[in-house]
Amino acid sequence: MLLDTIFSKSQVPGTELFALDVDLVVQLLSSFEGKQVYPKNEDKETVFEEASSNREKKSIPNGLYTLKRKIKRSKVEVKATMEVKNGQFILKKGSVIEMSETKGLSDSAQNLRKKIKVKDNILLEDCVCASMNEAASVAIGGSIDGWVSWKNDKGQLIDVYRK
Repeated sequence: MLLDTIFSKSQVPGTELFALDVDLVVQLLSSFEGKQVYPKNEDKETVFEEASSNREKKSIPNGLYTLKRKIKRSKVEVKATMEVKNGQFILKKGSVIEMSETKGLSDSAQNLRKKIKVKDNILLEDCVCASMNEAASVAIGGSIDGWVSWKNDKGQLIDVYRK
């Protein structure tokens, strides 16, 4: 139950599945006290450090990223900008976002959308999000995978940073 709570933001809507970074899970589980059963030949600290290092290698570089998408249900063309700054994901003021919502939007994204200031589908102030997925979900009003939605200044999906 505790792990469900910890990883609730990563739950695939309408399922019992979670879309998690394997290294994050290894890092979390290796931080617990208790008897280590796997891997037997490595100590807990080594496993934790390796998982931490792997997560850092997958991080998205600081910079601006864009998301463009035509929303069929409302005919709004989303044109959002996200700034990644020292691990923070900031949906930028001036982004054109979709204000109607679809089913499957996470609770955290729904709560964030209730707090943002928007006029005529234009975000009036920066919005700090917990992840790139949440930033994308806030922008389009539905569940979306940020890795294959945001693009860097070269037009590449940010998925290139986790390979």
